[in-house]
Amino acid sequence: MTVRVFVRPHGDHYFACCIDLNVAAEAPTPEEAQAKLKEAVHNYLLTVVGREGASGFRPRPAPLPLKAEYWYWRILTSTRLCQHRQRASRKFDAYKQNLALSPAGP
Repeated sequence: MTVRVFVRPHGDHYFACCIDLNVAAEAPTPEEAQAKLKEAVHNYLLTVVGREGASGFRPRPAPLPLKAEYWYWRILTSTRLCQHRQRASRKFDAYKQNLALSPAGP
């Protein structure tokens, strides 16, 4: 499954959000925020699929302001015409992430 996520600074921490499932995480570093988000998305999907089965799964998109923020920064950091591309890329990381779901260990 591929989901769209972003990581950005938020005060003295980093905020990570999956805009396709409305799942978020926060941590002191971008890497930790991304790892926490991946775990939160994984646990959310395992819970939903385990409770309702795959046929009961329906995405629950993030609110429009978060989706707009994702697309704004995604476009800004991906265009070659952007003079501030490097600086913007350091502030914000928007990408698609492939999540491999596997059964939880013992």
